[in-house]
Amino acid sequence: MVRCNCASCRRLRLDTTPESPLPPEPVVKIEREEDALLICSVSLAELARRLRDLGASPGEAWTLISDYVQAVDEVVPVDQEVAHESYRLSVSATTRLPLADALIAAAACIRQAVLVHRDSHMRGVAGVVQQLHLDAG
Repeated sequence: MVRCNCASCRRLRLDTTPESPLPPEPVVKIEREEDALLICSVSLAELARRLRDLGASPGEAWTLISDYVQAVDEVVPVDQEVAHESYRLSVSATTRLPLADALIAAAACIRQAVLVHRDSHMRGVAGVVQQLHLDAG
């Protein structure tokens, strides 16, 4: 369990990376009533694909994703604002930032959320997007 004690943190956003599709327990604990747990719609597709890779049927994968969505406060859609921000992040990144990761980071940025992740690609926008990097293990 990881706790974000950052005084400026008002919203948390979870990016569950494909390496760890559905954690056995939450990796982020919401400690204040005004906090929220968000996930980008792109992450849902990543999770479903990873579940398929692990042997789930298409129906099983999407049922698990639907259950997972019930645990979050908001699914952030990829709209024009998120797309524009992902482009801006990609241009300013200090390392290569794949499109899916740029969209996920942009969704966090737009919502002024902390990006919680296990993805080394996000290091390229560490100075721009507020982040909490979890150990891969």
